[in-house]
Amino acid sequence: MLRKKWERTFLVTVLAMTMSLTPVSAFGSEAFTDGGEVGQADGSADSFVEEDLLENVFDDGVGTESVSEVPDMTSEPVVSAETELSSNQFVYEGVIYRKDTGRDTCGIVGYTEEVPEDLTLKEYVSDGTKDLFVYSVADKAFQNCTKLKKVSVESAFFEVGKNIFDGCEGLTVECYRYTYIYNDLKDNEKINLVVRERPVNEDGEEEVEVDNVSYWAGIFEWHSPYYHAEGLRGNVSVERGLYGTPVTMFSQARKDIEKVEFPDTIQEIGSYDLCMFRCSMLRELIIPDHITEIDGEFIASDCKNLEYVHTGNGYRRIGASDYSDCPKLKKVEIGKSVESIDDGAFKNCYSLKELYIPSNVKEISATAFWGIENSITIIGEKGSYAEAYADSMGINFKNNGKVTEISVLQVNKPVVAGNVINVSVAGKNTDIMKYEYRVDQVAEGEPYEGEDVELLIPGTLIATWEESIRTFEMKDAVVEIPYLSEAGDYYIRVRGLKKDKTWTIWSPPKKATVKVNTPVLPEITKVTVKGSTVTVTLKNLDKHAYAYDYVLGIKPEEKFLYYGWNGLKVSQSVPSIKKYELKDKSTINVTFKNVKKGTYYLSVRGYSKDGNKKYYSIPSKIKKVNVFRPAMVRGVQVTGRTDSSITCKWMSEKIRPDGYVVYVQDSRTGKNIKRVNVKNSLTSMTVKGLAAGQRYKIIVRAYNRVNGKNYYSDYSESQVICFTAPGTPSLKGKAVSGHKVRLDWSGAFAAYKDGECSYVIYYRNAKDKGYQRLMKFTDGDKNFITKALKKDNTYYFKMRGIVRDENGNYATTGAYSNIVKVIVK
Repeated sequence: MLRKKWERTFLVTVLAMTMSLTPVSAFGSEAFTDGGEVGQADGSADSFVEEDLLENVFDDGVGTESVSEVPDMTSEPVVSAETELSSNQFVYEGVIYRKDTGRDTCGIVGYTEEVPEDLTLKEYVSDGTKDLFVYSVADKAFQNCTKLKKVSVESAFFEVGKNIFDGCEGLTVECYRYTYIYNDLKDNEKINLVVRERPVNEDGEEEVEVDNVSYWAGIFEWHSPYYHAEGLRGNVSVERGLYGTPVTMFSQARKDIEKVEFPDTIQEIGSYDLCMFRCSMLRELIIPDHITEIDGEFIASDCKNLEYVHTGNGYRRIGASDYSDCPKLKKVEIGKSVESIDDGAFKNCYSLKELYIPSNVKEISATAFWGIENSITIIGEKGSYAEAYADSMGINFKNNGKVTEISVLQVNKPVVAGNVINVSVAGKNTDIMKYEYRVDQVAEGEPYEGEDVELLIPGTLIATWEESIRTFEMKDAVVEIPYLSEAGDYYIRVRGLKKDKTWTIWSPPKKATVKVNTPVLPEITKVTVKGSTVTVTLKNLDKHAYAYDYVLGIKPEEKFLYYGWNGLKVSQSVPSIKKYELKDKSTINVTFKNVKKGTYYLSVRGYSKDGNKKYYSIPSKIKKVNVFRPAMVRGVQVTGRTDSSITCKWMSEKIRPDGYVVYVQDSRTGKNIKRVNVKNSLTSMTVKGLAAGQRYKIIVRAYNRVNGKNYYSDYSESQVICFTAPGTPSLKGKAVSGHKVRLDWSGAFAAYKDGECSYVIYYRNAKDKGYQRLMKFTDGDKNFITKALKKDNTYYFKMRGIVRDENGNYATTGAYSNIVKVIVK
């Protein structure tokens, strides 16, 4: 029930929108003649078009008239008792009816004096020989019929005029809600309107089942109602109208349906999202000529018992897979209105051994006879499209003894070279000014997606169809079609623009089989530039790609590749001059090293291999790559220092920058103290003018100058901590009591407070050759008294400062102080 509601709601909404937006003439171009006979303006027989059945043009329920498409009905005289009846008119219960030409229907055009006071407008009336369906009622048909007291409306009018009961005051009319007559009378205060209710099902829906057909209504206040029919089981005959409401459409059939007879009031069957007869027990399908539209596809696909199909002469196209996979289908009669046979129309119909294709058919899909090309014989006229199609597809053809003249171009057998197809037009066609080519690819799979597939299409549906991938115009009769991506069958068609500015019909398809798979266009997702190193990342490796070629180049140029499905030229910008190239790379990450500064354009293309031959993909969209910043300076180290200078050096790069900058910073605050420019030819320098005993950070950065701007390298590894040597202290000494020496010092103490800063005193007596370490002192000490020394001996003293960083990794010693000579007493 949920499925049914969903389908109905969707169909009713779509149809209501279509009907409400399209103004339609109820009688087409016909006009009533003085004799009451209906005919065309030129006197020809009446013909019904699709719009005749769907639209109440006389009254849309809200007072809007479709003036532009409605003939003036007010000029037609009401047929009354004094009017002589024409040959196609008759009287039934005092009402004058007009028989419709060529149909078993009729319409109300007037009344006689014998019209009863209590009148019932029935769905069927007899003309004396047979019952006729009451199809229409003319404008002002009962005008001034004061004899009428009550009218009960049972007829499901498809066409209703305006002001039917004009002048019938005090009249009671009983009819169903929202019908054409209801809409005309609901605002008429002079008529007593009695509304009948239609039957409803257990869910409250306006639905009724009659003779194995389910009818359900779509009712809107702004539009007259309509019924959709759904075949349920066995052999069914669809009603023309129910409960005063037209039956306008047959949407689908259940599995147990075997045969359907359609009334001539229905011109549209099917639904675009439902397969009408698919998988049913249908044995024969006869589509009458009055059916001008079949919505949807697969209308009778996978019908295991279907043996006979007559397509009728009303609609133009046998749709995609309409009769596919019907193993018992033996006979198909194609109507004279059919112009094309779509994808997979008769796929796998193994019992269909012969098929007559009339000359009105001017296009047939390459997959129309998928699976039976070798067993079927096409019958047709000599010189017809059917003959050309059979020849092009290699299908057996038999002439029926007739000849027709249709201008059909032919394509020579295509020549395939890897992923390129070369095509030429057969013969000399001097009347052709240019050609249009179409390239279709054959695909097979499920044509529908989504969770409702099984609801709408029971079973597993596998379809075969053509998908157009290229359409383009060329003056030449020989063309090259490159970059065909997938291995498989392609079908080429051509048509020509003649000198009279008209196009020929499309040629029959000619098959070309491509045996190599070409990788899809590569997609560059990331480009990273670090100095002279460029790293490229692709989105993924295509399954058909053997490897990729990468190019960094300059001077991009637009390169024409091929004509796309819409006829537009497909082109790609590629660098015209290659500077750096990486070939045969099978990873998604590659690296260009030692790239000189400049602006480049990156392009990538993949290739597949067949033996030693490479078949390239379309080049990727180019990426602009700026190589402006030089590589980061590496290997910075201190090679010398004094109490006022530091000498450092660094490694030389293969791609040298335009220059270097050396920064000297206070190690604690990061404040720049010195900034020195260095030529690119140098890889060392001495920074002078520094303070003694200071801890510094040395940073070296390279730069390139581009368009007047400097682009600097990174410096995360191009820095080093170092410090100048401590200052030289001034030392004094004197002998004190107890055979001791007092030493005092002053001078430049180390300013570095975070690490270890100390002074060391060395001594020797006059007899020693070398100095010995006496004592180590912190930076805050300023004097020292030795232990007792030897009396009357002469001693020499000196000292120097030492700076060591907090990790103990580096130590720098200053110069020795002056030497102090002391005689111990």
